[in-house]
Amino acid sequence: IDYCAHVAITQAYVCNLQTGGAGVFLFPLDSRGAIYGFETRIGETVTVAELKSKDDALKTYRDALSRGDRAQLLEERRADVFRRSLGNLRTGDRCVITIKYVTELKADGDAVAFFLPTAVAPRYNPRSEVDPLIGTGSLVSKSGGLSVTLNLDMPQPIATIDSETHNIRTAIEGARHKGTVVFAEHYTHLTKDLVVLI
Repeated sequence: IDYCAHVAITQAYVCNLQTGGAGVFLFPLDSRGAIYGFETRIGETVTVAELKSKDDALKTYRDALSRGDRAQLLEERRADVFRRSLGNLRTGDRCVITIKYVTELKADGDAVAFFLPTAVAPRYNPRSEVDPLIGTGSLVSKSGGLSVTLNLDMPQPIATIDSETHNIRTAIEGARHKGTVVFAEHYTHLTKDLVVLI
């Protein structure tokens, strides 16, 4: 693959349930992507996920919940939608979740397109979906927005970097093979998917 992206998404939340409990979050990922890493930091404790069959993963998650342990579960719901469950959280727990995946960049004329789905809309989060294991939970995003840094290392010289979806700042260096992209406003709200043409 000439054009691929290694993506690390870090999401930070605070559990605001008065009695603790669980948090469930549906979120989109690029359907061309393949997840290769998932870890959760709660306070000073870091848990690195293991890949298991669906039945084994659910059993491990349920067993941890029944012991009163904190637990995490990442499930693919569709090719582009995942559900993350965090169980046995305590009030005020600060959770930092990192998901790593690799995806192929799509050709778009003379450019390639980097696509980061961010919009959590009814197509991703139907109102009727409730976690059958733990019901619903409450996690609050710490930042309330999205911050992105794209570090580009392209096999061909970069002619331009542009986005029709977001205001971005760019820098091209390294004989035009390397570049950086950030949001012009540093943070943006999760209202539309990010597309960057390179």
